[in-house]
Amino acid sequence: MRDGHSRPPVTHSRIIGAAILVGVLSSPAAAQNPVSGHVSFTFDHFPSLTQPTPNPTTGGSVSATELRARLFGDASVRRGILTLRAAGYAEGLVADRHLDQVATHAIIRAQELYADLTASRADLRIGFSRIVWGRLDELQPGDVVNPLDLSKFFFEGRSEARLPVLAIRGRWHVREGGTLEGVLVPKFQRGHFDQLDDDASPFNLVPRGLPIRVEEPEVSWRNLQGGIRVSATTGRVDWAIAAFRGFEAFPIYRADAASHPRTSMLAGDFESVLGEWGIRGELVTFFEDTFQSRDLARSLEGRSLQAGVGVDRRSGDYRFSASTLVERSRGLTDVTMIGSAERAFARETRLVRGLGLYNVSEGTVFLRAIGAISVRDNLWLEGSAGLFAGEGDDVVGLFRDRDFLYARVKYYF
Repeated sequence: MRDGHSRPPVTHSRIIGAAILVGVLSSPAAAQNPVSGHVSFTFDHFPSLTQPTPNPTTGGSVSATELRARLFGDASVRRGILTLRAAGYAEGLVADRHLDQVATHAIIRAQELYADLTASRADLRIGFSRIVWGRLDELQPGDVVNPLDLSKFFFEGRSEARLPVLAIRGRWHVREGGTLEGVLVPKFQRGHFDQLDDDASPFNLVPRGLPIRVEEPEVSWRNLQGGIRVSATTGRVDWAIAAFRGFEAFPIYRADAASHPRTSMLAGDFESVLGEWGIRGELVTFFEDTFQSRDLARSLEGRSLQAGVGVDRRSGDYRFSASTLVERSRGLTDVTMIGSAERAFARETRLVRGLGLYNVSEGTVFLRAIGAISVRDNLWLEGSAGLFAGEGDDVVGLFRDRDFLYARVKYYF
């Protein structure tokens, strides 16, 4: 977990982003392929929100209402072996969170901001990027390179929740179907409960008013993060093994301070097809792991093992997926089941999507339904509802009383 006490000043990402964006937009190719993107306005509401406080008996139930505006743009250009891509967004918030005043916040962030050099059997990427490891849907224990924004995870899903990191990635395609990949992350990037006014967000789990000093890893040689991944295809099975050493994206609390301890991972995953079904799985062990005590007073060191398997199938306008994840740590076992379904209508101008997550061990549930309709070319209306149920100590249980509704209008250009 994490509380956002500081907001970053102008960073290297903005400087690099400006340079790449100028290069992309000034290229003749950019005139043929202008910037694409969208603008959206999201109105969300939390009908019954329990305020986190240091003393649980003093917390009260309130509602929260927010308006989020977002402008996203994406441009790229390729010249020979060089590809430049600049994608990012500006996002703003106006919210009534039943605090002393109306909350306002605005950010400008890079999402993909890199240069790619590509040869026949190798490629090199330098810049801000989202690098996906692992195979399962939504719950991917091996997907450790990029931290998450938990508000976007619950609102929209894992793909939208990944936050970019400054990274150097090299890949060597050893043979057809085989790749050796190395990733180096020189600067630590924390996870967020919510990038927009993290401290006061309904998704923030840190009790307000708790005097906690958060210590983040400094940029230095000894704080480098990185890993390797070997992937190949054997018969009809795509498989990979990976190792990564980095830091916990959300801090671990102890007494009056919090830090991001080291974490180390070994992982294996696979994917194949059996008839009409896709089958995938992951096995991950964190042999250097840190756990949070329930009272936020201390940290607990140990190891953990996570194993999962999933299936999916597409049939006409329908897509189904289901997976089960088992986690073993500190003598306890958690079993989580997750399923999703999607249906497109009227030549893909209507869309309905549902997701359900059930922690068998804790008895907690998260349900999310999304419906979208295209009212005219490039203009979509979207509505969603999320429900948390159960009193467990897992992630879903910690977010109880964060039920939400939202309505969104989105225009693509």
